[in-house]
Amino acid sequence: MSRDNDRDGQANRPMGDVFAPEDQPLIERIGQTLEGKTERQKNPHPSGSLAHATWICARLGGWNGYGRKPGPIVLARGHVRLRTMIEGIKRLNPVGRVPAIYAVPPKRGWTGHARPWRAGNGRLPHRVNNPSVIPDTCG
Repeated sequence: MSRDNDRDGQANRPMGDVFAPEDQPLIERIGQTLEGKTERQKNPHPSGSLAHATWICARLGGWNGYGRKPGPIVLARGHVRLRTMIEGIKRLNPVGRVPAIYAVPPKRGWTGHARPWRAGNGRLPHRVNNPSVIPDTCG
């Protein structure tokens, strides 16, 4: 897997070795949404390099930027998620413009209350009672 070898950016390979050239602006835009506020959560690799895309795959795979380097499983998960996002953007936006993208890396562990809309008085908010805005994740 080339992402494992170029994870540190020592190979200086271009992103075009793995990804299509028309996907590069989308990957750059997705990467911008994944960067955090601290230096360790910013992508240290030059734009357009394979290491830059590997860092984005690692973030999408669940790596938070701290601790050990991302392993092959995390990189593979992130690569699948990145390919899925790119394919979805292409299907929804066939013109080729780079839309506004909000990628959220997956959280690990407990993320909060199982039913946040039940907090408080136990009633659903009135916006959920409108069938046109009910999210498909209500359970």
